[in-house]
Parts: sequence; structure tokens; C-alpha cells
Amino acid sequence: MADSSAVLAAARSAQNPKKKVMKGPEIDLDMDALMAGVLGEGDDKKKKKQKEEDDGEEKMHGTASVDAAAKARAHARENVVDELLTEYAAEPHTKVKMKKKKVRRYPCYNFRKIIGCAHVDLHTCVLEGKLGRCRRTLRRLGKKHAERINEHDVRGRTALSLAVKESREDIADLILSSTDSDPDLRDKWTGMAPLHHAAHLGLTNTVSKIIWRQGDINITDNNGTTPLMMACAIGNERMVNMLLEENADPEKRDNYHWNSLFYAAYGGSVKVTEKILNQGINKRLKDKKKMIAQDWSDFCGHGEVSALLENFQISMSTDKYKGAMG
Repeated sequence: MADSSAVLAAARSAQNPKKKVMKGPEIDLDMDALMAGVLGEGDDKKKKKQKEEDDGEEKMHGTASVDAAAKARAHARENVVDELLTEYAAEPHTKVKMKKKKVRRYPCYNFRKIIGCAHVDLHTCVLEGKLGRCRRTLRRLGKKHAERINEHDVRGRTALSLAVKESREDIADLILSSTDSDPDLRDKWTGMAPLHHAAHLGLTNTVSKIIWRQGDINITDNNGTTPLMMACAIGNERMVNMLLEENADPEKRDNYHWNSLFYAAYGGSVKVTEKILNQGINKRLKDKKKMIAQDWSDFCGHGEVSALLENFQISMSTDKYKGAMG
């Protein structure tokens, strides 16, 4: 039975032969190493290992560690920040001293500035107050850059206006002596001309020089104010007489409908008010607030001016009306 069964099994296997499948070589994969290589962590591990070896060598030779030095620097920075915060908390309004930026200058700048060949603007010369330096600078600008005589500074002022505001009549006279200067050039922000500044400060010589240069006697600023109005406001009788003699218009009105009589009444000078009244101005004119000059003198507490405005009658014996009546 055993032999027959073996023969039968051999016959069946001969009828249905099995297919042979080739087997590949067995490969043992390390998945952790494979993922480290894909993510690039292998190089980091190598570098870290190399750094540990280098640190070990440095420690063996007795040198300080790089990490220890970095930690020390970070600790020092933290201490500096803490000190600054502590100082600021103690005195928060102290000004920090800043180093001024050095301006690059040409060699021998100071010497060239003294002799007048350095590139110095006219405004700087006026502020320094050196008449000789202003003369040399004005001469140099007149030869090469005449337009710079009338230029404005960062505050919108001309050199002539700046000289008048500084009450330097000698420098203003020097600038006005140049034919390239414009006596009617106004400041940018206020619109005031040199004649406004001169009339306000009572600089009669400068006013005469500007009139000699044919400056506009009735020039206005941004508010419509004339030099005569300014002279009336400060009560300068001499300046008022000079401007009236040069045919300044006392009836001209500003943006608030004020004329010279309003400014005289507001200033409180009896002589100036009488001088303006003698020009034949209507004392009943009203401004934008429907007020007359007498109302403003009452508001300011100028009793004598108010009495003059109330009782004034035009005198027909004045020179103006003598000429008008023949």
C-alpha cells in the first residue's frame, strides 16, 4: 500500500506540474537610517559628532569652549540692557548726547571763508554779522550766481529780510546797494516784505533805502497788512509821517476790513490817530464784525483815543485841504 500510494502521487504530479518561482536575495533594510538620509539628518548627526570631537579636543588643550563664550556674550548684553532700563526709569527725561555728524569741508576752509572765496551762503554771513564777509560774499554771488542773493532759507526768509529783522541796517544797506537784490521779495510763510519788518522795528534808514530802490510802499502780507498799518499799530509817529510823505495809502483795507485808523485806535497813540484822521478817513467805517475804530479803542481801554474819535472834526486849514480848495 505504501508503494502503490507513492506511485499514485508520482503519477498525479506528472499530470499537474507546479510552476517554479525564482526567489530574490533577502535584503535587510534599516528604515531609521533610510529616513534620516532622505530628510538630511545624517549630515547633521555627522556634524554634531564632529563638533563634539572638536570641543573635546579644545577642552583637552585647555581653551574656552565656543558655547561658553557665546553664553557669556549673551549674559553681558542682558546686563547692559538692564542697566539702560534702570537708568531710564530713574531719569526718563534726560537727553541722550548724540554725536554731531561731521561736515566734510574743503582744505583750508576757515581761511578761505575769511578771505571770501569759500562757498558761504548770504544768510550765514548775515547771521554771523560780519560786514566785510557779507561784502565779499555778495560780490562773489553777483559775479557767478546772482539769483542766490534773493533765495529763501529753510524758514522762508530772504537775506535782506533776515538782515532787517536782526536790526543790521548796515548789512541791509549793503544788500540793497546790489542791483540784483529785490526789495519787494516777501517771506514765504508770512508774506511780509523787508519794508514790513523795517516799519515794525522803526528802522527809518532802511525804509528810506527801500523807497529809494523803488520798493512798493503799499505792499501787503498774507493778511493784507501794509507797512503803514504796522507803524500805526506800534504808535511810531516818525515812521507814520515818513510813510505818509511817501504817499502811503491810509485808506487801504486788509482782509478784516481794517484800515490804518483801526490800527491806530488799537495801538492807542493819540498823535498817530490824529495824524491818520487828518488824512480825511471816514471814522464811521465798519469792519467784518460791524465795529468802528472807536469801538476797538473802547475795547482796549484807550480813553483819550476814544474821546478824540468821538469829538474829532476835520480841519479845513490843513495843508491837504488847502491844496484841494485852492
